[in-house]
Amino acid sequence: MNEETLRAFFTAYGAALARGDTAAIAASYTLPALVLSDAGSIPLGNSEQIAAAAQVAFLEYQSRGVTAIEPRLSHHDPISATMASIDVTWLYRDANGRTMFVEAYRYLMRVDECHGPLIQVVMSRPMMA
Repeated sequence: MNEETLRAFFTAYGAALARGDTAAIAASYTLPALVLSDAGSIPLGNSEQIAAAAQVAFLEYQSRGVTAIEPRLSHHDPISATMASIDVTWLYRDANGRTMFVEAYRYLMRVDECHGPLIQVVMSRPMMA
């Protein structure tokens, strides 16, 4: 899983989030998937659950004036030939290109021979100073 492939994946993922393309978001995951944060864990067992969560996120972004979501990959750690850990900082921008807010996540990715990289686990992480 090279960095160019991952950058392209996350760029497409961010664009899908920004336009509310829940089908594309759901197709970006391998199942079962897991979302982890300080608030707890959310197991995702089917594409409908992922699409529903993506729709909630899209509506929140839309209400805050977000029109573009841009990834910044900061760390790529290959775990095996088919798994990697990637740290991504997301820049949420308005129609004028101004950054509205920033969030950071760690993704555990799995490569599927037919579909390329897919998200298995998402973990929120604190922003580093």
